[in-house]
Amino acid sequence: MTAADFELSGMVVYGTYELAEYRFTLQMQGLAAKQAAFDIADELKKPLGEAYRSAKLTRDETLALHAHLMNLILDKKGVIKYEPVNPSAMTAQAMEKHKDLIARIMEKY
Repeated sequence: MTAADFELSGMVVYGTYELAEYRFTLQMQGLAAKQAAFDIADELKKPLGEAYRSAKLTRDETLALHAHLMNLILDKKGVIKYEPVNPSAMTAQAMEKHKDLIARIMEKY
């Protein structure tokens, strides 16, 4: 289930074990928002999977970057407004360590 399934206008997500906080506001509703999320999730599998298989990313970094990149791309496409207020330690570390990979992936969008 996604936020689009429940027709939410936005959400604040907090980390369970950290003081992580992420906010998003849906800019698009219904099936269009849901389809965009599924399409982007599939598109990210290739570059992140390749980086993981070549040992450039750890498993945790791959998971953290998948969620972060998905939200960045959805934001760029106008589906959501994404604000990583206080990323988790793993997400923040992966964002800093893999700036070049993030930039290469974001060039496509």
